[in-house]
Amino acid sequence: MLDRIKKAIGIEGARLDIQNISEFPSEDNNILFQLRISSYRKTRLDDISVKLIEVYQRGKKRDLRVDEYVLGTWEYGDPLPLDKGEEYAIDVKLPYKLKYSEIDQYANRNLVFSGFMKLAKWVKGVKSEFYLEVRCTESGAKLHPTARVLLNDTDQ
Repeated sequence: MLDRIKKAIGIEGARLDIQNISEFPSEDNNILFQLRISSYRKTRLDDISVKLIEVYQRGKKRDLRVDEYVLGTWEYGDPLPLDKGEEYAIDVKLPYKLKYSEIDQYANRNLVFSGFMKLAKWVKGVKSEFYLEVRCTESGAKLHPTARVLLNDTDQ
């Protein structure tokens, strides 16, 4: 009975770990990292999905607005059987495409006003945070394993 509850909740299920993350942002618009998967019991992962997410904040206090943009995705659709105590490592190359706000686009086109644009963004409270998020679907579990890593946050 206790084992079924542990399996449903995801205790002693698959564990995800993100390691060896390459520099972000990069010139070739790819992020490289290693996904390590381990389990305390025998299980099967149905699929693995990876997303690169930008959390874009602007405004302060009551006027705060937050948007999330998915910049890139990667899927591993084959079932992956995991044995007890076994560890798998998957090398992932995630292509992405950055999105620029109107202020960023204007600053990139006109170098004379780029300093004024940075000042305007500072006054408006603009901030971007980039996350790498991995989610798996574990067969028989209600709560699926996830891992989320902050790549960098920038006060643009």
